[in-house]
Amino acid sequence: MISTTNIPFSLPLDSLETLHTLKGIYPCDAAVQCIEQLTKNDCLLLIESGVNNLLMPSFLQAISKLEIHVYTLQDDTLARKIEPNDIKMVSYEQFVDLSVASQRIINWF
Repeated sequence: MISTTNIPFSLPLDSLETLHTLKGIYPCDAAVQCIEQLTKNDCLLLIESGVNNLLMPSFLQAISKLEIHVYTLQDDTLARKIEPNDIKMVSYEQFVDLSVASQRIINWF
């Protein structure tokens, strides 16, 4: 059973430069390009089919080397019965907060 207790209560809203939302599954072109574009103080949010990246060791290895905030959308993660492990889940409300706090948003399909 997946616990929802790992939903963060404080998000890094004061230092976000770019929010990247990723729907694609690594190693598709969009996912590779997204990872290549991530920089310090960026946030990566896995949404829809993108939460399946949590099952891809190569994806997890690629993002583990980066100094970024990584989240997964709670409803999408729970719907797929994926255990997020060390990746924190966010609600739709927190997704909106991240969007508003970010200087820009890039959606990767």
